[in-house]
Amino acid sequence: MLKDEADREPALPIGRLMPFDSSERRKTYLLEFPSGAKLRISAVAKKVVELRWRGEKPGAIAAKITAGGDERSVQYVDELLARIRGLEQNGIKQPDPGFGLRTTLFNPSTVTRMGSAFAWAYSKPALVVNACIVIAALLTWFGARPERRAPHLEPSVLAVGYIAYFATLFIHEMGHAAACVRVGGRPGRIGFTIYLIFPALFNDVGAIWSLPRHKRIVVDLGGLYFHSIIAAIFALVGITLHYASLIFAIDLILLTIVLNLNPFFKFDGYWILSDAFGVHNLGRETVKVLKSLISALAGFERFKSPWPPLTSALLILYAGATAIVWSFFAIRVIKALGAQLHVILMTVMPVWSGGHALTGVELRHLGFAIGGALLTMYLAARILRRGLNLGEYVKLLRSGMRGRGPDSKLTGVGDESS
Repeated sequence: MLKDEADREPALPIGRLMPFDSSERRKTYLLEFPSGAKLRISAVAKKVVELRWRGEKPGAIAAKITAGGDERSVQYVDELLARIRGLEQNGIKQPDPGFGLRTTLFNPSTVTRMGSAFAWAYSKPALVVNACIVIAALLTWFGARPERRAPHLEPSVLAVGYIAYFATLFIHEMGHAAACVRVGGRPGRIGFTIYLIFPALFNDVGAIWSLPRHKRIVVDLGGLYFHSIIAAIFALVGITLHYASLIFAIDLILLTIVLNLNPFFKFDGYWILSDAFGVHNLGRETVKVLKSLISALAGFERFKSPWPPLTSALLILYAGATAIVWSFFAIRVIKALGAQLHVILMTVMPVWSGGHALTGVELRHLGFAIGGALLTMYLAARILRRGLNLGEYVKLLRSGMRGRGPDSKLTGVGDESS
């Protein structure tokens, strides 16, 4: 091979580099390509990218970075550039395994137009008015007689209530889109997905990674904000007119708000906590802190965390709470599966033992039990992939990695230098 051929390197597409707002001790940056791919990179990786954009070869890049006090080999530069090129060319196809089917309902341009139409809801006058509506709804709700807050669960009430509730799920996602437009971001598509076994809508707001943390939190809270307003309007109308369907819809909305605030599943509460902590991936960064803590307690090395002491302590507490929640969830799933299999066995055994014909009621019970068992097994498989992927965590804890793994919202590159 000729030397000229050996020195030729594939071009690295020129994108945008900007500081990434996090609570990490050392500075990190966001690299965004024209294709839309976004990477969180270290300060050293940023120097590599900038030098490559200027046409420098890997050998020269390694020499200049080493001369600046950060010793790096040519192999490091080659591997880093190859990884960045691969992610840019192939896209970041690393979705959270907790998510199943994903389909687009509204494309980004449509969502942007709709979000722009409702961005005024985040102006100061609108916030004041909406706060007054929520306060009035609370006073009306708690001031009403208990029987007016209890819907009559008739089929027509349930049907209309469910339709009203599902309409509010779209309004929830529109809250995220409108917030994204308001703070200067560009919302992505709105679509339908299955998270574990829960049907859900989603709004791709990955563009907000380039924004300051306080603006990202506004977007994280946007869905709950819009959901609270619509719940308040439902309460005022439902209590005043004694419209049972809206009262039933309010119960479903409140349940959804509580579920969305759960920080242990990747709902709004998770991203609110993530941006409040300034930690881009709570799960993986928690593992890195635990690895360092275990090594320090074992006397192998001094405790070193890329995060400030308070953030590290909060991540350790979050790890403990997450383990408790997921363990409780897994135990409940196993118990439910055991009960369903018991029903199936008790129903089928008399048939096997001789001559007993199942009645219509028994057949219905058997069908429900089989369906429930299949759904529970599907949920268990999702948990094993998403929540209890212990093999990956153990591997991280045992290795010397500082973590370069994917996240459902952001992929990190070059973190070993941070």
